[in-house]
Order: sequence, then structure tokens, then C-alpha cells
Amino acid sequence: MALLVAGCSRGDARRYGGAVVADSLPVFIGDSLPFRYPAGPFVQGIQDNVTLRLYLDEMGRPVPESTRIQEHAVEPQFDSSALKGAHELVFRPAMKDGKAIPYEILFPIKFRVPGGPPMPGDAPAIVPKR
Repeated sequence: MALLVAGCSRGDARRYGGAVVADSLPVFIGDSLPFRYPAGPFVQGIQDNVTLRLYLDEMGRPVPESTRIQEHAVEPQFDSSALKGAHELVFRPAMKDGKAIPYEILFPIKFRVPGGPPMPGDAPAIVPKR
């Protein structure tokens, strides 16, 4: 089983088509992440990161033709997996003055194998005290 971690980056979220400050930002509301860990890299224990730039419409759905790779993985298979799964993402939309608005976000995806070493930028593991 692969570990996939993803989340919205608040640092670079803005309205699709122009800079507008939202009253509330989009929030991922899916049951699970739709990204598949590529088989070859998984077996080899290769881990990587991809960051997607998504334009979300007023319904919180990514606009497919606008989805781009903001930060590429070293292995192109991770980029392909990220792009393929992006259309299945679902968000609570950004809101401005009580109305849902289109919004641009960065969405980082971390492909990790269980028991693999942490990568630069990963949060340290929390070990419970005994």
C-alpha cells in the first residue's frame, strides 16, 4: 500500500482569471486521493513529489484543460499519475461575499512508500511517548 499525501497550498491561492481575496479558501472534501502510485517506482522504493496548479470552478471542480504541473517530479511517471487523477478531485469552493467563486490553488502530492525514509520538506514523524 502506498502513502499519498496532498493538500492545498494557501500561499499561492487566487481567483481564476485575476487576483481576488476570498473570504474562505477551497477545501478538499473527497473521501480519498485519486492518485495511483506508479508500479515501477513503488517496487523500487522511489519516492517523489509533484505540485499541481489547479483552477477550480464555482463548484469546486478542477477545470481539466487548465491543470498544470507547477513542480515536476524527477520520475515522469509521478507527473502522469498526478495529472490523470486531478480530474477526480473535489473541493468545497472558495467563497467571496457569500458566493462560490472560481479559484486557483497549488496542490502538492507526496508519493511515499511505507517505511521509506523521509524526504526533504516532510514533517517529522510523531513518536508517542511511553
